[in-house]
Amino acid sequence: MAAEQPMLEVAQFQFIGLEDIQAAYGERWPRHKQRIRDVAKGFLEKRLDRADALIQGTDGFVVVLGACRGEEAQCVAASLSQGLNDFILGELRDHRGPKVQVETRSVPVEQLIETLGQTPFVRPEPDPPREVSDETMEWVFQPVWNLKREALTSYYVLPMLRDEGRRVPGYLFEPDNGPATPYDQVDVISLERSEAAIQSLFASGRRAFVGVSVHVQSLTNVESRARILAAIAKFDRSYMRYRLLKISAVPPGFPRMYLSEIVGILKSRIPNIVVSTSMDETSFASLARCGLSGFGVALPPHMTGPASPYSQSDMLLRLKQAVGAASAAKAEFYVDGAISPQLVMRLAPVGVDSVSSIDIWPSRSSLDGVVKWTADRLMEA
Repeated sequence: MAAEQPMLEVAQFQFIGLEDIQAAYGERWPRHKQRIRDVAKGFLEKRLDRADALIQGTDGFVVVLGACRGEEAQCVAASLSQGLNDFILGELRDHRGPKVQVETRSVPVEQLIETLGQTPFVRPEPDPPREVSDETMEWVFQPVWNLKREALTSYYVLPMLRDEGRRVPGYLFEPDNGPATPYDQVDVISLERSEAAIQSLFASGRRAFVGVSVHVQSLTNVESRARILAAIAKFDRSYMRYRLLKISAVPPGFPRMYLSEIVGILKSRIPNIVVSTSMDETSFASLARCGLSGFGVALPPHMTGPASPYSQSDMLLRLKQAVGAASAAKAEFYVDGAISPQLVMRLAPVGVDSVSSIDIWPSRSSLDGVVKWTADRLMEA
């Protein structure tokens, strides 16, 4: 920004705090603060111009406005702050922030750089990545429910954090504030576990589809992709038609040229390739044209909770559009994540083919064959 402007205004640097929200939540704030921060970040990102920048801090956000200056910048910042408070607090809000007068002034870029150049910045050392081992992790099997057949027809190998009792973050677009996850290591072991599981399943005379999630980062990096392909090369080809490989955490707008290339490489080895993307995906139609067997959306808890940026009606409408794109491409559409029985009941009329929710169908330590599981059991889950 500084390289393109002779002057930068103080008004272009705005702080948006969370004090009103924290005050409204009171003693509940410690339990909800991380979720609120994540929701606030998503709210602001959707409303900023491409020329703007968003920096997340402990107590709020610094917004650097590149597209406006002076009083306009003040108005934009006030609108963002007011809109964020109204969006999150809703009925909880019982007061309005006081009106303030702000004086703006400009500072030469050279002076700003000279001043910042004398400032000592301390960068904390990043946490070491998560350790991937049998002591720190375990691999279980997550059932997938087919809405039309009313049966558990497939099972995905699910990596879990042993001490925390939850799935490894990063595959459902959920925020992860812990150590970085070496996805390629997790994915290679998941592939190996899936091979052992399918051989054991078919040896017992049972049948089911066996899926495994591979993080998109593992496939966009050439070296980690080679390790993934090496693990797939060890698969028994006689079971390939029963295998599912899900490319997880594909961000909205991921370049279709790259995705089609990745899908093509994988489909030459495994016929059933699906993609897991976000509710914010910009074009489900172009996603469906990448040669997939199916695709779907991942719904982390903050997307289905009370502070979701989507109302349930908006979410269902968007899912219906995505189902239409999948149907036109003769592909299946699924939903995975924090899904309640009530929401599942509303997914069937939309046309969703299958659903996976750890809250309804708990993961299990061993792999089962196809199991009849009727819709009338939903409300009992």
